[in-house]
Amino acid sequence: LCIVFYLYRPLKYSIENGNIRISRMLGDKIILKDEIKAVRIPSKHDIAWPIRTFGNGGLFGYTGRYYTKQLGTMIWFCSRRNNFILIERKNKLPIVISPDEHKAFLKAYSV
Repeated sequence: LCIVFYLYRPLKYSIENGNIRISRMLGDKIILKDEIKAVRIPSKHDIAWPIRTFGNGGLFGYTGRYYTKQLGTMIWFCSRRNNFILIERKNKLPIVISPDEHKAFLKAYSV
């Protein structure tokens, strides 16, 4: 399991033609712009006390399914426990990422 978590840990986040790419050693995750409803910085209240329901909780990042009372079930592709960006998707679970410069990432996406 440690090897799997290591290979699927998020390495880099980028924006390409409106799509969001989460780079990993074994296969990138691409969130298509057509399925994105909104991208925002969640409030501390939204992300308060997340419960890991399935996934990795800190060894090589924070990945997998998490739950909060405010947002419900979501998928995390985070490399850290701060600088969160919430990606709300149409008819799918929201995704949380944690780029180093989260405000610059959000500004670049909104352009």
